[in-house]
Amino acid sequence: MSDINGNIATCTQIVTVTDDEAPTIACPEDIVQTADAGLCSATIADLGEPVVDDNCGVEVVTNDAPESFPVGQTIVTWTVTDIHGNTATCTQTVTVTDDEPPTIVCPDDITVPNDIGYCGAYVQDLGVPQVDDNCGVEGYTNNAPQAFYFPVGVSTVTWTVTDIYGNTASCVQTITVNDTEPPVITLIGDDNIELCEGDEYEDAGAEAIDNCDGNITENIVVVNPVDTSVPGVYTITYNVSDAAGNAAEEVTRTVTVYSQPVAFAGDDITICETDNYTTSSATATYASGVYWETKGDGYFENDNELETVYYPGEADLEAGSVELCLTVYPLYPCTIADEDCMILYFDPAPTAFAGDDATICEGDEFELSSATADKYSAVKWTGGDGVFVPSDDVLNPTYQPGENDIADGEVGLCLTVYGTGGCINNETESCLNLVIVPKPAIDVEPEIKLVCSDYDFVNEEFLPIPVSANVENAVSVQWSTNGDGYFDDPTAASTNYNIGTNDNWAQMITLTIKAFGPGSCEFVAEETIELYIPTQLILIDDPTWWGISSFVDKSATPLPEVMEPAVLYPGSDALVILENKAGKYFWPEPTPPINQIGNWGGPIGYKAKFKKETCIPIYGDVVTDLTFEIGGPLLFTYVPVLTNVVTPIADLFAGHLDDILLIYDWNEANYGTSLY
Repeated sequence: MSDINGNIATCTQIVTVTDDEAPTIACPEDIVQTADAGLCSATIADLGEPVVDDNCGVEVVTNDAPESFPVGQTIVTWTVTDIHGNTATCTQTVTVTDDEPPTIVCPDDITVPNDIGYCGAYVQDLGVPQVDDNCGVEGYTNNAPQAFYFPVGVSTVTWTVTDIYGNTASCVQTITVNDTEPPVITLIGDDNIELCEGDEYEDAGAEAIDNCDGNITENIVVVNPVDTSVPGVYTITYNVSDAAGNAAEEVTRTVTVYSQPVAFAGDDITICETDNYTTSSATATYASGVYWETKGDGYFENDNELETVYYPGEADLEAGSVELCLTVYPLYPCTIADEDCMILYFDPAPTAFAGDDATICEGDEFELSSATADKYSAVKWTGGDGVFVPSDDVLNPTYQPGENDIADGEVGLCLTVYGTGGCINNETESCLNLVIVPKPAIDVEPEIKLVCSDYDFVNEEFLPIPVSANVENAVSVQWSTNGDGYFDDPTAASTNYNIGTNDNWAQMITLTIKAFGPGSCEFVAEETIELYIPTQLILIDDPTWWGISSFVDKSATPLPEVMEPAVLYPGSDALVILENKAGKYFWPEPTPPINQIGNWGGPIGYKAKFKKETCIPIYGDVVTDLTFEIGGPLLFTYVPVLTNVVTPIADLFAGHLDDILLIYDWNEANYGTSLY
């Protein structure tokens, strides 16, 4: 306002106008929609637009709708807000329905055989279907029959599934029951029928029952080959199949048609009077039992056995024959017995006598002239390893004993006589003992060679020489010799021989033994021993150097052979080395030994060295008188010893004593002229 002066003064008044008027809103129409496929909800993109208004102006419109709507009713609230914050609401109903049916997959179809005795099968376990639904399964059912019994053939089972909103779906499962049970055939009457030849026969038949087809007896196929006019074993067969093609197990009936019994006692036959008769050729067919009967005085071992033994009686044998009858009893149901007879004839048995026991001398033959035989077709001699002359199949041959017979001192000779006629397979035997007086036998060593151990060097004579002979088949013996020695006991098989004086120079003598046999055969056996006596014995009783010479002629003998007792190959037992006057040597110790000398070099001799005591026997002839040329002046020369008896040196060198300067004795290692 202004004053009078024109001054103006002002003031301010606030006038507030409030908007208390709510806006208006009208919701879109309610919505009904099917759930999305495979889901238990629906997504609604457009709910519509509400109608809104306000006196001042609308700020915003909102709702509380979810992203997707579940099956059922959902209330959506719409809110409108004006520019002054005033609000208003309305509601919209959204309904989602489940129109999608559930899914179902039936269990596998089933094929089973029928239960035994039923024309169907109880199938308790049909399996479990596979079910599913977008919202949820309420349950499933099937229309299987009560107790799950399915008849033979093809049946269907419908399975139905229902979801929680009442939607349904179904599937069909096939149940197939096959009839695999064959019908059963039952015989009427026995399965084993026995008839007699010619009887009438009417088959009783059989009954057939099947689990599905019932009584199918009229369909049985019967094969009946029975012919009672021909004995034998017949088989009747019964077969049937049901409508499903199952064949019943074949049933059979055995019909045995027996023949009337037939007896055959055997053909007439001739046997030996010493034999019994076995009824092995008799036959009894279709028999329940047999009975033997004799018309003579013999007896059967068992008269109720078909094959038995008949023992003839004295009256049978005197008559020369007997009638034997066989009765054969029938088998059930036959009733008539049969009988047959045969004649048994008897032939006399062969006899044999080889002769009495006898004695012969070794080297003799024996004539079997006393042998006799009767009622025979052939003979045969046996025994020993000798020979029957002219042969062993004549009655009276000559027997020449073999080596084993002679060695055994006896032999049994047997005569076998073979029968004839009914006794052709019979034989009898007789034997004799033939004693063979053997020649005496002598077994001796053919030669004895004396060595150093047989000589007594102290007494300068040979020891008694043991001689022995193995003598058989002799009652006495007698020793003899061509020498001048003697036996301790010339009548003993084992004794000693004492060398005689002349035996020493004989080189070899013979010792003979005779053996005298027993009895009258006057056998004498003779054997000879050659006794070799060494002409010279060289005794080496000191292992050192020796002079070796011999008065025995060994010029043709290799030196190692002469010295053999002192040499042991390989190497040497006693001899170390042997040298001749020319300086050549025999050295046995190396392998091989070295022999520069060759044969024994005559009577001059050698010098030899020995490593142990030994003795060398030398066998042979004494050399004849010899004249030796002794070496020149002041030279040593080997001088041989040409005697085996003690000889004075003065006698040995008679006429030459003034030519000798010195004599050296190798054995005694002494020297000097006084030695002679």
